[in-house]
Amino acid sequence: MDLHQNNKHKRIKRRRVIINFLVLIFLVISCKKPIQSNNEFPFENIVEKLDKVLADKQIDIAKLTPFDWEQLYIFKPYTPISIIDSKLGYIWSGAEKTFINQEEEFDLLIFTENDKVINYIKWPINKGDFMRIEKLKYSYDSAKFIFKKEKYGGRDKIFIYEIN
Repeated sequence: MDLHQNNKHKRIKRRRVIINFLVLIFLVISCKKPIQSNNEFPFENIVEKLDKVLADKQIDIAKLTPFDWEQLYIFKPYTPISIIDSKLGYIWSGAEKTFINQEEEFDLLIFTENDKVINYIKWPINKGDFMRIEKLKYSYDSAKFIFKKEKYGGRDKIFIYEIN
């Protein structure tokens, strides 16, 4: 009997260890902070630099961004996701999370490196509207723009133009 009881006790102990381990794994997984897969770089992080640049009326996007990138794509409000994917040359799963296809309050700046989206910025159009630019793809060295205040719809509005 003693041997039978000892084996039974070992099995119960082993089950408890396994159950505790599984519970621990579940807790670790459920409490883990989700990885930011959308790579949004908040516009607020560049506002201070932008305010300094606005005095000069020129902006070099490369100097505003504290991360490396190769290409900048600028998409205007209501751009369909299929157009973004087409211009990027691949399907970017994060595009839908930006709501660019449904919003009118921002332009979407997408930064890529090695044919991969590394960051994007939702640029509020009240801080400068890219609607007057002609291209939508810029290299790191060519992403330079100028701000111009103009009347639009009876109000003053800041437009952003390419520097030629």
